[in-house]
Amino acid sequence: MYKHVTLLGWGKALPASRLSNDDLSQFLDTNDEWIFARTGIKERRISAFPVSEMAALAASNALACAGLGIHEVDLLILCTTTPDTLVPSAASRTLAKLGGANIACFDLNAACGGFLYAMHLAASLIESGAHRRILLVGAERLSWFQNWSQRSTSILFGDGAGALLLCRDEQAGGAICTHIGGDCRGNEAIKVTDYGAGHNRYLKTSPSLNFLFDGKDVFKQAVSSMLLSARQVMAQACVDETQLDLYIGHQANARILQVVADKLGLDDDKVFSNIRHYGNTSAASIPIAVCEAIQQQRVRAGQRLLLTAFGAGYTFAAAYLKLPERLHAVVSPLSEQIPQMQSGLELIWQAVERDQRHAWSRQPTVQMNKAVSN
Repeated sequence: MYKHVTLLGWGKALPASRLSNDDLSQFLDTNDEWIFARTGIKERRISAFPVSEMAALAASNALACAGLGIHEVDLLILCTTTPDTLVPSAASRTLAKLGGANIACFDLNAACGGFLYAMHLAASLIESGAHRRILLVGAERLSWFQNWSQRSTSILFGDGAGALLLCRDEQAGGAICTHIGGDCRGNEAIKVTDYGAGHNRYLKTSPSLNFLFDGKDVFKQAVSSMLLSARQVMAQACVDETQLDLYIGHQANARILQVVADKLGLDDDKVFSNIRHYGNTSAASIPIAVCEAIQQQRVRAGQRLLLTAFGAGYTFAAAYLKLPERLHAVVSPLSEQIPQMQSGLELIWQAVERDQRHAWSRQPTVQMNKAVSN
């Protein structure tokens, strides 16, 4: 257990533009009832701006919450699968927007498990004395990856960012335990094809990316892996389910969250979920949920949180977080919403038309993946 590591600030940033299930039904063979019954999602946010823009706002809110400036931070870790650019890192671009200089920063990609991977690393670095304050940001623009002709995956994901500021503090009474794991046998279960340096860019390719998703295997492995990680971290912290005040799982699917909570023996009032509003925001889902849980007073100073995540790769992780005895925002958030002129449907419509033209040109060979069980 990292007894001298505590939470100092938190913040989030969400695009104003919403894409509802009814919006999706305008171009996909689906409806609100079908999507909500299988995923727990009602809407998701769509960003017109790159990841660094959302990340910088979430980070600014976390710093404002703590009453600190960016130059009082030692390290910034940006967890994302959708960076603005591969070179330079999206973390560097985020830092530039924050006005930071001479501060270490890097991107971390562990898919949906990324934020808890970063928390594991940050807590270790702080406890070791290598750094005093580390700003963790999870930010994703997953709408950019979507093939809008694929119902199975395009209903699942949304955009957004969240940030937590961790620091060394021997007086505040906070503590962190973390556990990370992986199973590379899941490499093909969640995959964006034809993207990255492993792809032959000289081959004629589709103008659309394909997001492959083996829903049945993901469901099974997510439940078992998050349970394994949760039990590991609870054992490290010497706590059991009766001592937890709130459970926040990665917001991927409402049914996965419910199964994990049931197997851990947690009552509904100890489970936090916001998936209906945002969908799966990958590495951003945990920090966004933590921010909202604190803001809604679902968890208070001195209370205990259990966090779990599971993502492509497969990656999985858990964290036990005892909040400090002093838990208050120094100032109100600057802004948590990124204003945009267009609706979510308007933002994606050009991509929808492109993806559907390509899908029709490949009929009847094109097949939809089954990302959610019937």
